[in-house]
Amino acid sequence: MPHSNSIYRGRRAIGKHILPACSSDLIADRAPATRTSIMMLKSVDAARTSWPLPTSDSPHRYLPPELLIEIFARLHPEKRDEIHYLHVCSAWRTLLLKTAEFWVDMLRIPSIMVYEDRPPTDIDIEFANTFMERSASLDIDVTVHISPKLTPAAFASRSQRILSLVLYIESQYAADFFQVLTTGMPHLRQLVVHHKYEGLNHPPRFPSETTKLIRTASFALPSLRDLRIPFAFLAPGLANSSLRTLAMGGCYCSDCIGSSVTLDTILTFLEKCPSLEDLHIKEEGRKPHVSSRSPVALPSLRKLALGGDDFWSSNFIDIPAILRHLTLPADIAVKIRYPYSDQTYIPPMRELPIVSLLDRLYVRFIKARGYKIVKVEGWIADATKIDLESRMYSHPGHDTVDQLVNTFGSQIVKDLEIWVSGPGVYKEMGLRGGVEQLLRGFPSITRLKVRRQRPDELFVALASVSRAGVPICPDLKELVVHWKLAPGTTVFEEDFWSVFDRIESTLLQRASKGHGLARFVFRCEDIQRLKPAVPPEELKQRLLVKLSSVAEEVVVNAYIETKV
Repeated sequence: MPHSNSIYRGRRAIGKHILPACSSDLIADRAPATRTSIMMLKSVDAARTSWPLPTSDSPHRYLPPELLIEIFARLHPEKRDEIHYLHVCSAWRTLLLKTAEFWVDMLRIPSIMVYEDRPPTDIDIEFANTFMERSASLDIDVTVHISPKLTPAAFASRSQRILSLVLYIESQYAADFFQVLTTGMPHLRQLVVHHKYEGLNHPPRFPSETTKLIRTASFALPSLRDLRIPFAFLAPGLANSSLRTLAMGGCYCSDCIGSSVTLDTILTFLEKCPSLEDLHIKEEGRKPHVSSRSPVALPSLRKLALGGDDFWSSNFIDIPAILRHLTLPADIAVKIRYPYSDQTYIPPMRELPIVSLLDRLYVRFIKARGYKIVKVEGWIADATKIDLESRMYSHPGHDTVDQLVNTFGSQIVKDLEIWVSGPGVYKEMGLRGGVEQLLRGFPSITRLKVRRQRPDELFVALASVSRAGVPICPDLKELVVHWKLAPGTTVFEEDFWSVFDRIESTLLQRASKGHGLARFVFRCEDIQRLKPAVPPEELKQRLLVKLSSVAEEVVVNAYIETKV
């Protein structure tokens, strides 16, 4: 019976093969080292331990070519890059490239793959060329790192059959790249360009003729649906009414920062893409732009992302200007990574139709790496529609709560969650004294959850009433409070229980006016800071007795340490 097994690099199976039933006859005619090597191939456990670190003296390096080809003929690749896992030696890979049976399965995965994180080696080039030759009658996907040995011209002959093209390319190959595009790619559905650059201070490498080509070239790409491209490569001719997904920017090199792309350029490009469903404008190192253009309507847009993929590396982008110049549908989902600003935490989003429809809001105040960060997530039903993250190095002197209320305050919001990550953030971001103001911005909430801050001010706010004597947030039915005792402090019993005296009196007072709670949940964390110490279960029971009458349902938990 044939023996089924796997070849491993490290502890990972990279392909399955079946050694022939006559392998014993082959072994009989081989030298001892060869017999040992074949046995290694037949043993999964031995392969796991012996395969990862071959040396020049490893016996399996001496297998004769005809036997290797017989083995490789029984490999069945399942992923396009499996050839790169066979790092025993270049001779093995060369033989593998010449094994026709191996390509039967490889061509069922119609995609060229050359490492994107380094220039291609000679073996990579040979693999790419072999793939080109053997897949001449197939539609293919191409992912390639452009280099002197593998230029865009290398796949120009296959341009009519390329479905997806993902390039890792440096500026000096831009002209060749655009020349290939001008030949026309009638079946190309996805074009992704990753700009490889040497650093921020590297001089621009686009010659004037390349810039002219980018600005004036026309491209026959009627099937293009997905375009992701840095600003230096943003040719007007790439704008296409068939585009559904567009990502632009994201590179800091001199060519991208110094390119002629302006807000007007971006808007003109978008105007030619009326069917866009997903738009991402990434960060780039430009000063704010001014445009006199009228807003561009994108009626089919479902997702809009502004700012970089990596929040911590975000550069400046004029998000307010972009928002002012787009007319967006009411049900769009918006994701914003707002970079450092001297004036505000929150970009002007109030005019976005989606903001006035949100019924659930989650606001987080965080301090990390020296930045003060505001995160806002908003939902309609269970669908996320707003995802805002904004950072600031120092508080600008503006009222953070005022900005939040002016932007997101609404009678539509029914569910509000607030998380303050620590007492330092509470003070430094101007939140002290702002809880009542924040709650008044959301007068119709029925559920409120507040986490990680001492709750005194919350219950002072909940005790306040209007001129008509109506409590703040009169429809509130569910209240969830998480209190984490402040790190590095000691909370004495008298102070601790005074907080619960306030909680009890406030909630009973609201109930007496017809605004009682249906459910109250209280969670206390880091109670090891409480002096004298009280076991969690004992504290939980005492709190239940204390708070049993403040709502129809009361849930209390106490933890020695912080819970996520």
